[in-house]
Amino acid sequence: MGLQKALMLSLKIESLSFDFPEDALQNYCALSGGVKAIITRNIKDYSKSTLSIHTPESYLRIIKEKLKKE
Repeated sequence: MGLQKALMLSLKIESLSFDFPEDALQNYCALSGGVKAIITRNIKDYSKSTLSIHTPESYLRIIKEKLKKE
């Protein structure tokens, strides 16, 4: 099996756990790229993700807290 077919199969399998294919694609790309978090306005779309999911507001709060500690 070629790399492209293997990636498509992996994406297809992963998309079964998401309500929308584009969410599965974004999650798959984030995981493949080593991303640790997704920032989105609709966190419920990623409830099945293994990544850390944040709204823009919650992520900004995390950054502000980290800056205060430095």
